[in-house]
Amino acid sequence: MPDPQWYRDLTPRKQEAVDQILHLVCGLGFSAIGGAYFSMVALYVREFWIQWPIDRALDTRVDMAFWIAGSGAWELLRLAV
Repeated sequence: MPDPQWYRDLTPRKQEAVDQILHLVCGLGFSAIGGAYFSMVALYVREFWIQWPIDRALDTRVDMAFWIAGSGAWELLRLAV
């Protein structure tokens, strides 16, 4: 699926910022919907099934870190309430 035009118009640095914000939101959202396990399954499906083959391993690691941070933030929020 090609990227939308508004995304392609961004600078590479802004594209990376949008990517990481979306990974953070996805981690948080999937944890809110189905818990941390569901979020981790969604993460692996996205990164290792949809995005296969992995051409940029460092980018994948950063994407996963932001997703996990979002998931962890939701779990901490859930425990605090």
